[in-house]
Amino acid sequence: MLATILDIISRYRINILGICTERGPVNEIRLLVDRPTEAQEYLENAGLISHITDVVGIKLENTPGQLAKISSILSDNEIAIEYIFGYGTENGKGLLAMLTSIGSTRVRELLSDFEVE
Repeated sequence: MLATILDIISRYRINILGICTERGPVNEIRLLVDRPTEAQEYLENAGLISHITDVVGIKLENTPGQLAKISSILSDNEIAIEYIFGYGTENGKGLLAMLTSIGSTRVRELLSDFEVE
């Protein structure tokens, strides 16, 4: 399945910025791509189930404790992190994407002291 998905994505020159796979009762493949609407269209045209989810992208200083700060801010506001994964570095900063238990607008407001996308 992964090979099929990656073949479709690459055929249409969609750039994968991050990837996370999970095996379980339902295998999940999470992709962070530069053109999500197009990726969804191509995957669904191939008969695959696809969903677009709004995630929060964060650029963190590459120093100990940065993720702990973010986690504490969200926890203090009773916001759960559903999943989080790193997807590279840019100018010495770590890049993270996360999905939370609430909408991304509030999360972006709470994390305004960080570089949030």
